[in-house]
Amino acid sequence: MKNQGNYINYSEHHFTSEAERKKYLNLSKNYWTDDIFISLKQKGLLRKSITKIWNVDRQAKLDILFEYCDKNAFERCEMEIRDLINKHAFKFSMNVRTLRGIELQKWTSETEKQVMYKEHKILFQKGFSKLKKLTFHNEKIFFVMGVG
Repeated sequence: MKNQGNYINYSEHHFTSEAERKKYLNLSKNYWTDDIFISLKQKGLLRKSITKIWNVDRQAKLDILFEYCDKNAFERCEMEIRDLINKHAFKFSMNVRTLRGIELQKWTSETEKQVMYKEHKILFQKGFSKLKKLTFHNEKIFFVMGVG
């Protein structure tokens, strides 16, 4: 049994319009290909999920979740994901806020049991791991870096 939960990367994408949100969904499927996911799976990516935010009126928002089996998997996937994002993100008018976490408790319908994981002190050394906010406007990318 694992003594640590999966690593989670969660990004809130705030688009300037509903048309931009739809454009993102239509175009992103062209570069998030099966080959990319096979490569990321081999490095430890467990899943990627895009959700439409439905409980906030008049906001064009999507949330994207990446789940990794452990810290090493996150680090192995990080550069490939960053490179892919940097090649395409400027095409969309949006603000992105990224949160990272590690599971502490989990319940699934498959196991019907609650699992509690040991809490770890998490330190990331890479600059991209410290990224707190991305803003994309008119083909310019603005980064706001946070501490740790």
